[in-house]
Amino acid sequence: MRRRDFIKVIGVTAAAWPLAARAQQQPKLRTVGWLSVISPDTPVSYLPDFKKGLADLGYIEGQNLAIEYRYAEGRAERLSTLANELVERSVDVLVSASNLPTALAAKAATEAIPILFLIAEDPVREGLVASLNRPGGNVTGVTLMSAELMAKLIELMHDLLPNSGVIAVLINQRNGGAVFEIAARSAAQRFGQSIVVGSASTDSELEAAFELFLQQKAAGLVVPADPFLATHQRQIGSLAARHRVPAFLPPKNWKLAA
Repeated sequence: MRRRDFIKVIGVTAAAWPLAARAQQQPKLRTVGWLSVISPDTPVSYLPDFKKGLADLGYIEGQNLAIEYRYAEGRAERLSTLANELVERSVDVLVSASNLPTALAAKAATEAIPILFLIAEDPVREGLVASLNRPGGNVTGVTLMSAELMAKLIELMHDLLPNSGVIAVLINQRNGGAVFEIAARSAAQRFGQSIVVGSASTDSELEAAFELFLQQKAAGLVVPADPFLATHQRQIGSLAARHRVPAFLPPKNWKLAA
């Protein structure tokens, strides 16, 4: 199933779960809480699909649907406060619209309000749900397991630079980076490839990570999909170009970065 179809599933689920008991003639106003780690001015490619999924079931923002938006502006430490704000607003559904820390903050804020998530990690391993087929509790959603793509990126870089001594891997330890690191190290071992792993969740940490990569004489760079890293694609790309390091970067308009 395409990623766009996944997003529509979330939209449909959001409408059909707690909002299903709508009136025969005119549905009453319902409220969706939208919790995200990014900034409000960051392009969000799947938000229109989310709204379309709701509209298909008769819920249109500004008519019978209100969406309360809360953006952490890249500061993960604000997610808990923002999640609690949405709970205090008594939203009908709380949508974790970006990454694992966002979903965990939403879950910690309420056990009563239904929560929908979209993450790249395993929700069972991360403690969001009891199992994939029976999530239980008030939390459900979609996982894209993008960490599985890390092995492929390492393989591709290894094929492109077969004689390279070291491949750099840039992760965000504050957003499930350990999962990507494990996948990268496993793939590197399989291909007999040396890697160096750096972590960044701030601008200064990006600079420090590149200093580490230069010290290790990294010949290539692999960057997994992550909200912070995706929104800093230009800075990462500039650093890579300045030091002439070929890189695989997350797309600027990454669909999970919402």
